[in-house]
Amino acid sequence: MMVQKRQVRVNHVDSHYCAAMWRYMREFAVMHRDVVELVSMDDKHKIKVGEPNYPLAAAQRGKQVLVGVNQTMAVGDHDFSKSTLTPSVNLIIDIPETINGSFYRGNVYVAFKDAVFEPSSPLRHSSELLQILQERGESKPVLLLYTDGGPDHRSTYMSVKLALIALFKALDLDMLIALRTAPSNSWANPVERVMSIINIGLQGVGVMREKMSPEFERAAAKANSVKEMRKQITDNLKEEFHLSLRQPIDLLKGQMLRLGLKEKPLQTFEPSTEDNINELWQHCLAIQKELQRGHTTQKDVKDLSQLQKYLKHCCIQSHYGFQIKKCGNNQCEMCGALKDERTRNIKTLPFPVLSEDKEHYKKFEQVYGTKTTEARPSLKVRTPKEKKKLPFSPSVQHARNTDTMVQCEECEKWRLVFSRKKLKRQQKEKLDQLLDDISYTCGFTFDDVILPSGLDVYIKDVDCADHIERLYYSCGYEPICIFCGEYVATGEENEEAYPQCQECDHEPISKRV
Repeated sequence: MMVQKRQVRVNHVDSHYCAAMWRYMREFAVMHRDVVELVSMDDKHKIKVGEPNYPLAAAQRGKQVLVGVNQTMAVGDHDFSKSTLTPSVNLIIDIPETINGSFYRGNVYVAFKDAVFEPSSPLRHSSELLQILQERGESKPVLLLYTDGGPDHRSTYMSVKLALIALFKALDLDMLIALRTAPSNSWANPVERVMSIINIGLQGVGVMREKMSPEFERAAAKANSVKEMRKQITDNLKEEFHLSLRQPIDLLKGQMLRLGLKEKPLQTFEPSTEDNINELWQHCLAIQKELQRGHTTQKDVKDLSQLQKYLKHCCIQSHYGFQIKKCGNNQCEMCGALKDERTRNIKTLPFPVLSEDKEHYKKFEQVYGTKTTEARPSLKVRTPKEKKKLPFSPSVQHARNTDTMVQCEECEKWRLVFSRKKLKRQQKEKLDQLLDDISYTCGFTFDDVILPSGLDVYIKDVDCADHIERLYYSCGYEPICIFCGEYVATGEENEEAYPQCQECDHEPISKRV
């Protein structure tokens, strides 16, 4: 089984903790299997679609296309793609009778979405899952979701929380629990095993879009990337764009219908339309009418009283999970009546609790129904002695030698990349290519990967709780908050202290210290 994207810091400090959470969720599902639906979700790597008469391999470059007898047509290089399709995969797991049973059985649903005008988003994922569950018949009152924690599923993002709340409301659930894997541990997501089956259907298949009107082709010719396609394909040409991709989508869907998981054939579904997504968004507006789809960050919603009241009353928010539960009072205007009385005595999913040996976590039955608190290992900040040291004392010049930063996918803070010598143009290109292909989280060092020949770069071993490096400010980059990394507008800086945004109410850090 191959992970499609090279991910750094595979041995994440929270790996054991998240594995215990997943174990708890499975035990929870087995205990309440009559009222629980367990779903594993993920997006597969993008499939690049070739231009007319220029097909690209759906799975690997260098393969040949399936064509008629006595015909030869080699696929083109993947770097020339303007259109891509994103396969979204949902696994509705058949919950076994015991925890020792298999959690890799169930119904698989696959959709191919155009990445130009149907990009993945938290609301789109929720809308598509809503569509699948509704078509399956009456949904169960408790929904459990397990994902790999990508940007569309990261439970710390307010946009993801709002999408889950909308799904909770639309299905009239009594309880919803969403968990995610630790960073760089997406292999633990059950639906990942389905990806190898899907790859079988993509092998040896070449896809290209159909040729459309001269006006459309002229517009498409001006674009060299997905981003530029969005600019060039105006509203009057969008319908033609969707029609041009219909043939490759139908081809790929036909391939999926020939596959199966444990003798159950794979099924396909249509991506959600903007109307579907807008309809789902109405459930969020019912809670707080001032909400705006384009402004769903923590900062945007902190002053929305009704939403904050709902989050406090109905939700349990944590770093790796998000839970919503009706309070059980059928007269509660915020929650509403229970959908199924069997869920009245169901407790929320507990946080993992370390056993007395401090190496393992307690069994589910020991902590279920008890009051637990989030105590993930990453909350503990390591001392300088516990961290790897650079082979030299980093300076401003060492940072300017690369003029490169990376952003942590967890805390979104920027970290400097250092080099003893100034990088040449080719070395800089190699570094950029390397960073484009990895998923950075705080704690990664370049010791964890094999660097291209001649590239000698370093990064500090830091934790998400650590502040922005003070060397950052000496390099003359734009002012950002030393606590969270948010941009600080010019004129708000304190000359005596490092930049700090209005949201971070910590004690200012003096530049003289």
